[in-house]
Amino acid sequence: MKKLLPGALALMSAAMLFAEPLHEWNAHSAGLSWSRKVEFSRNGDTGDFKLLETGEKPWSAIVHFTASQTIRKGERYRCSITAAASAESEIHVVAAQQATKPWTAFSNTVRKNIALTTGFQTFTFEFTADFDYNGLIFAPSLNIGNLPAGTVIKVRNIKFEKI
Repeated sequence: MKKLLPGALALMSAAMLFAEPLHEWNAHSAGLSWSRKVEFSRNGDTGDFKLLETGEKPWSAIVHFTASQTIRKGERYRCSITAAASAESEIHVVAAQQATKPWTAFSNTVRKNIALTTGFQTFTFEFTADFDYNGLIFAPSLNIGNLPAGTVIKVRNIKFEKI
């Protein structure tokens, strides 16, 4: 016998069922770039990003996950990332932005700091696009430049989808 989910849970589940995958990244995918202060390596299904040199600002070293997308003003999107670090670290993430100057974020709700631990956690960003755009996007950008040199950020299972 099937049980019905409570209202809020049912709406969340429906949104997840009807999400339209736009881009999914794994350690073997294309669509990745990083600053010269970062070294990339693969470790099974994980991409490891080692910071080689500490900078003054978080954006002194950035890892971008890229894809060509068509973004529509007023439509809802979700970006999720599963990540860990070699030591507890706080990084600044921009979940979705243009990959060309002026690197405008698609919403004022896509920027936030996340606290990474040595165990993998999944972080989710949902937003409504503020403008139309067609072209290369960063989804997400990980700003890791002010972490201690030698810190490794471990990433897997990045998804960008329309909800």
